[in-house]
Amino acid sequence: MDPGPVSDEVLYDQAQHRSHIISCTERGPSIVMVDHSLSHSRWRLEDERIIAAVGRAGFLTCSKLRWIKLDWPLLIALMDRWRPETNTFHFRMDEAIITLQDVAVILGLRIDGPCITGTDSDVWPRRCEELLGVAPEPMPRGNIKLKWLREIFSVPLPVDAPQILVDQHARAYIMHMIGTILFPDSSKDKVHARWLPLLEDLDVCGTKSWGSAVLAYLYREMSKVALIQNSELKGCLRLLQVWAWERLHLKPRLCTHLQLDGQIPLGCRWNVEKCYDETPARQLDFYRNELDRMKIFQMEWEPYTQFLPQLPPICTEYQVVWRARVPLICYVVKSPESEQKCVQQVHGTASPVHLLCT
Repeated sequence: MDPGPVSDEVLYDQAQHRSHIISCTERGPSIVMVDHSLSHSRWRLEDERIIAAVGRAGFLTCSKLRWIKLDWPLLIALMDRWRPETNTFHFRMDEAIITLQDVAVILGLRIDGPCITGTDSDVWPRRCEELLGVAPEPMPRGNIKLKWLREIFSVPLPVDAPQILVDQHARAYIMHMIGTILFPDSSKDKVHARWLPLLEDLDVCGTKSWGSAVLAYLYREMSKVALIQNSELKGCLRLLQVWAWERLHLKPRLCTHLQLDGQIPLGCRWNVEKCYDETPARQLDFYRNELDRMKIFQMEWEPYTQFLPQLPPICTEYQVVWRARVPLICYVVKSPESEQKCVQQVHGTASPVHLLCT
C-alpha cells in the first residue's frame, strides 16, 4: 500500500512531511520536547496585591496551572499527523483541530480582543528599568534569564509597598509565565523582553487576545516540526497534552478527581495521580498503531459540556468565537512590509491562519 494522501491537491507538502520519512524508515526524525514549566510551578503567588494585579492583566486563572509530566510518545505520534496545509490532525476516520474553545477552557486565557503585536527594536535595558524597576546585566539580544526573574521578584513585598512596585512584581511573574508555559523558546532558560511593553498597562493587557496568540504560536511550532524544519517542539505543550487527553481515547485514568470550584481552568483537573492501564509503557509504536486504526466513536467531540458550569467566567464568556474561522496572530512586528505579508497570507489560504513574524 502506498503511504500518504491519494491526491496532493490539498496535502501538497507530503514529500517534506515527517510522515513520508516514517513510511520509508519506520521511525522518523527525532523530536526534542521543549518544556520548562516545572520552574514556574515552584513560583507560588501569595501576596494578594500581586494576585490582584495579575488578575487585572488577565493571567490569574492561567496562573493556577501546575506542571504535569508530558506523555512524549503520544505527542510525537500526534506530530506525525499534524498537517500544516490545513492546520488539522489527520486521522483515518476524520480531522481534528485545537480550537479557541480548547484554549479558553483548558488554560483560562482571553480569546477575544486586540491581537498581540509589538516591536523587536528597542533599548531593552531601559525598558526593563521602566517596567520592572531594574534591568539584568547583561541582556544578550534582549533576553532576560528566567532564573533572574525568580530570584529578584519572588521575594515578599513590604507591607507598605507602593502600587508601582506591586505592578513590577506582577509583570515579572507574567514574563516568567510567558517564557516557561505560554511561549517557551529554544533558549530554555530565557524570555525575550519584547513581551514586556505589552504589560505596561495591566488593565489594557487584560483586554488583549492572549489565548489566540498562544494557539498561533503552537500552530507554527507544530508545523515546523511536521515539515522537519525544526527538531524542537516548542509552544504551550500543556495545551496540546490536555487536548489529547480530553479528546482522544488514549487518555490515562484519573485516580482521583479534582473538584472544579469556579476558580481554576479545566487543565488543572489533570494535576492528580494518573494510571496508564491501557498504554503499555507509553510506547511510540503503540500510539501510532492506535491512531492509525482509531474509529470515529473513540473521539470525544464535546468533552467539556459537563464541566462548563464549574469553570471561571474567562473560560466560557467568549463562546461566540469558540469555533470561529479567523486569522490567528502572534506578535506580528509592526512594519509596512510585515503588514503586507500578513494580508497576503490571510487572503491566500482557505484554512485558519497561523502567523508569527519576528
